[in-house]
This record gives sequence, structure tokens and C-alpha cells, in this order.
Amino acid sequence: MDKNTQLTRLMKRNSISKKEALSRIVSQMSPIEKAKLGDYTVNNNLDVINTYEQVDKVLSELKKGRCK
Repeated sequence: MDKNTQLTRLMKRNSISKKEALSRIVSQMSPIEKAKLGDYTVNNNLDVINTYEQVDKVLSELKKGRCK
């Protein structure tokens, strides 16, 4: 997710200022680092339908026992 989207979502979700949101973002590890730690990643930068399709694919793999 791009920085502006991340900032906007965080401010809206938590009802916090831009300064507070930026402070929280810089204190976290980067999305690239987070993705390296996960078995699966879901890109939610596109529309909701695309996100659900990705989630369905991961769930299907998990149900078939294809855990990474």
C-alpha cells in the first residue's frame, strides 16, 4: 500500500491527527519486511473484489493443506 493511502486509512480509522499517524507509521517495520515474515500476503490496494479473490485463493490453498 502506498504511504498516502496508509496515512489516510490510519487517520480515518483511529480518528487521529496526521502527525500522530505519521509517528505510528515510522515506528513500524516496512510493509516489505512484514511481507517477508508472512506465509501469504494479500494486496488490498485494488478494489474489494480483487481482495476477496486473493483471500479466497489463500483459503483454498489452506483447506487443501498447501500451507507454505
